[in-house]
Amino acid sequence: MKIKNLTFILSLILTLNMGYANEFHPGPYGQNYFDIAGQFTLPDMNAKLYGDVNHDSTLNIQDIILYINHILGILPFTNEQMEYGDLTDDGIINIMDITDIVFNIVNDIGAVYDFRNDWDGEHSFIFIHYSTGVPNSTALWNSNTKADFLTNSPDNVHYFFLSEGNNPEQNIVEMKSEFDELLQSMTEEEQEHWNNHLHFVPIRVSTIGNWISDVLNGKHSFSIDRFQRIRQTGYLGNPNGFTGTHLSYLAYEAQYFNYEYNALNEPDAQYEELTIFDQTHYTGGWASSISQLVEFPSNEQLDNFSGMSVELLRGCPNSNMEYDDDGCDDYDRIAHLYIYDGICYEETEYPWLTDEYLCTASGFNWVNETCISITNFENETIESCEQLGY
Repeated sequence: MKIKNLTFILSLILTLNMGYANEFHPGPYGQNYFDIAGQFTLPDMNAKLYGDVNHDSTLNIQDIILYINHILGILPFTNEQMEYGDLTDDGIINIMDITDIVFNIVNDIGAVYDFRNDWDGEHSFIFIHYSTGVPNSTALWNSNTKADFLTNSPDNVHYFFLSEGNNPEQNIVEMKSEFDELLQSMTEEEQEHWNNHLHFVPIRVSTIGNWISDVLNGKHSFSIDRFQRIRQTGYLGNPNGFTGTHLSYLAYEAQYFNYEYNALNEPDAQYEELTIFDQTHYTGGWASSISQLVEFPSNEQLDNFSGMSVELLRGCPNSNMEYDDDGCDDYDRIAHLYIYDGICYEETEYPWLTDEYLCTASGFNWVNETCISITNFENETIESCEQLGY
């Protein structure tokens, strides 16, 4: 019985480790895209203020008195107070919870979002940054597409709004007010969902004190995908004329993360991995292509498998084949992969065509800053290709 699939790795510029997809991975983390996102906590105007058992939006001695009354059996907590009061998350209220509340009061720790405790591998996280010194940041923040933004968003995305403006707390309060007004027209279920997935951080980005502020430096947004990797934001304008910066387009980032996760994460599948083409330096550009002669397993070997999947990763290396964030542009690309049976090819250089546009417009390929044409020879074997000198 054929029970295994066969995976061909066509390009191995970056290795993806899917083993921790549903478990929090502690790091490493850094400022480069595809780095693993580490732990962070952020103050959040929409977060529950745990310990606030009298629901006055403040932690103080009044809450501690209610804790003591509950422990002594004088005034037991309601179910809702139990949910807010169990800071140690052990199902009971005792002196340990009071110790935690005192610590939070002394250190002025309010309602926070905790990434590690909320991580489940099922959600993506997108951060929107307001800073007048960052290109397109103001346009993104003031975008009038906020209703479409929520409509286009899948349910499994968290959005964080942060500011480095002159009055960052006021920026966040005003942004929250805009979304609160939008939520009023939604059902109670939708309102509860978005109140748990929209996060408003009322402090200056540069004072956050963790790696989030480093990544946001000079950026209007970034994401954490469902594999817990830091991801760059794509182009948020209309490609027809390259106009505008639309907040609603950020929702497509979350949609893509779901597609990518579902395409790559197959924890129950059995695979045998064969590398038939490791990597090559691909310069990109309009209509450029690469060709490579590869040898597939024999038919006898392939008969042991029930299916085949192909993984092709187009990275963004610099001229030294080192990963470089600036190597990727903002635009999506459509790539075509063709597999020919028994083929070799001949490359012809056109050194007088030194302009990439003129080269590709002539129907040729621009490879490593050289204009070439590629002639494919079909119905050949590896041996005959070698005899032909290709």
